[in-house]
Amino acid sequence: MALYVIQRGNRRVYAHLEVLQPDRQVAVERNTEALDRLAGDGLALVEGVTPDRLGNLDKAETALLESLTAGMNVFAGQTVYVVCHLYGQETAAILIERAQGCAERAVAVLRTDEGPELVAFGAGPLLPRVGGGPRLELVLPHRLSH
Repeated sequence: MALYVIQRGNRRVYAHLEVLQPDRQVAVERNTEALDRLAGDGLALVEGVTPDRLGNLDKAETALLESLTAGMNVFAGQTVYVVCHLYGQETAAILIERAQGCAERAVAVLRTDEGPELVAFGAGPLLPRVGGGPRLELVLPHRLSH
């Protein structure tokens, strides 16, 4: 949508509203703001990436991670933690081990020669969040708010 409003010299207000509809579906890139949040707040949830109970990521989730790699280069010279959270009926030790594998797989996708140092961290069930489930987050510890 585009809206243009003007008040003329005769004090009349004119408005023009234009609604555009594409002929075909337009893909909206997920996580366009994730790197901005990471830079500002020091924490970014990678939306659309939900590890399964074993900590695996499917092809679509891997593609979402790949779409972030070029933008990660702005963090060159910094350390970014890739944190995987998993929950389930298994022991905490098993969930942490699976989460570590998940984080390592994500790091392998995100790593570039020009990018930041990436550190895999398997949090497992130890950092719960109300209403949160399995997730992947990027963390810049020195930018976290207190």
